[in-house]
Amino acid sequence: KSFPLIDTPLDWVSEDKPGRLNKSGGYHLPQLRKLNGMCRNFESDSTFGAKAIDLLNTLQQTAWRVDQRILDIAEQLEQKRISVGSFATIEIDRPEQGNMPAHILEDEERHKAEKRRRHELHQRYIELKNKTYRTRQAVSLAKEYKFKTFFLSWSLDWRGRFYAQQTWLSMESTDFERSLIKFRDGCKLNKDSLWWCKAAIGAAFKGTGDSFSARIKWTEDNQELIRSIADDPISTRKVWQEAKNPWQFLQLCYEWNDVVITQKEKFWKVPIGVDSTASGFQLLSAMRRDPVGMKYANLLEPETDDAAPQDAYIRVLEEAKALAGNDPKYDCIIPYLKYRSVGKGALMLSIYGGTPVGIREEIKERLAGDHVQIAWNDLVKLEKLVSRAARKVFPAAFESLDWLKKVAQVHHKQGATSITWTTPTGDSIH
Repeated sequence: KSFPLIDTPLDWVSEDKPGRLNKSGGYHLPQLRKLNGMCRNFESDSTFGAKAIDLLNTLQQTAWRVDQRILDIAEQLEQKRISVGSFATIEIDRPEQGNMPAHILEDEERHKAEKRRRHELHQRYIELKNKTYRTRQAVSLAKEYKFKTFFLSWSLDWRGRFYAQQTWLSMESTDFERSLIKFRDGCKLNKDSLWWCKAAIGAAFKGTGDSFSARIKWTEDNQELIRSIADDPISTRKVWQEAKNPWQFLQLCYEWNDVVITQKEKFWKVPIGVDSTASGFQLLSAMRRDPVGMKYANLLEPETDDAAPQDAYIRVLEEAKALAGNDPKYDCIIPYLKYRSVGKGALMLSIYGGTPVGIREEIKERLAGDHVQIAWNDLVKLEKLVSRAARKVFPAAFESLDWLKKVAQVHHKQGATSITWTTPTGDSIH
C-alpha cells in the first residue's frame, strides 16, 4: 500500500457519486482501490469535475527514478554514522547484553552501576532507533527501487487538494526524502526555467526569506562552490550541510553542474518546488478582485521585468511599523518586526480562522525557530499589532473571512451540520 507503483496507475474516471465512493483509479489491485477512493475523506460528500480528474491522471502518468548519487552519499554517511538535517543515523552501537566481566559481577556496587549505565545506553539506543525510522525506511526503499522506473497514484482531500497515495519516495516529505527522487524524463532549460533553477538553488541554501532576486544572485555568485560540492560532496559536507535544505541543495548542485556548468547532460530532471505567497489570501483577494491584496500576493504584473516579487509577510511587518509610529508603548516590540517569521505566523493562521491565542503561539514558535525569545506581555502586543497590519494588507480577504464566518454561524444556528458549495471548475465541495 505504501510502495510506489511499477506500472502507470489506473486513470480516474468521472462518476456521478461522492469522490470517496469513486474507486475507479489509482492502485491496480482492487483490494487497495476499495480502501483508497478519489477523496481521502471518509465522511465528506465532495465530488470532483473533469479538471480535477485530468490533473490527477496527469500526475499519475509522471515517471520517477531514484537519484542514485544522493542514495550513494546517504549510504556513505550512514556507514560513518553521520546525521545531516532530516537524514538521521543511529550514532552508537547496539548495547551489549550480558557478558559482564567477573570482577564487576563480584562487586555489588560496580555491578549496579554497570547495569544502570547499560540501561541508560539501551534507552538512548531505542530513542535513536525510533528517531531514525523514517530515514532507514526511505533508504531501504530507495535501494529496492534503485534501478526501477516507478509511479505514484494520487487522490484529493475534501477541499480538492492533491496528495500522493504512497507514503514513500514522494515529494510530500522531508528534505532528505525529496532529494532521493527525480523525473525519469527531463527537459531542456530555456531562459525562464534557468531563472527558476537559480532561485531554487538559492532558496535551498538560504531559505525563502530572501527575495527571488537575492536567491538568484546567490547562485550566480557561487558557481565555484556549487561545482566543488558536486565534484566532491563528502569533503565539502560541512559546507552543504549548513544549507536550509541540505539534501535538496546537494541534489540541485549535482544537476546544475551537469546541465549548466559542464553541460555533460542535456536534460534537467530534478523537481523545482514552487510555493504560493500566502495562498489563501491569494485566492480570496482574486475572488474579490482586490487590487491591494492581489498586489502583495503577486497576482498582478510586476512593474518592471526585473522587479522582485512582493513579499506579503514583510509587507505586513512594514504596515505594523507604520501603525506603531512613534508610540512609546510599542518600543518593546519593534525589534521583533524585523523577523519575517512574525508576519508569516500571523498570516498563515489567520486564513484558517486562527484565534488570537493560536496566532500568538504560532508567532512564538516561529520566533523560537529563529532562536528568539519573547515575553508574554510583548507577545500579546505584537499579535494585536501584526493582526491589525494584516487586515490593511489584505482588506477584502479579511472581509470575506468575516462574512464566511457569519454564514457558517447562521447555518449552525439553523441546525445544519455541513455546508456545500460549487466551484467554477465544477467541483462540489462538501
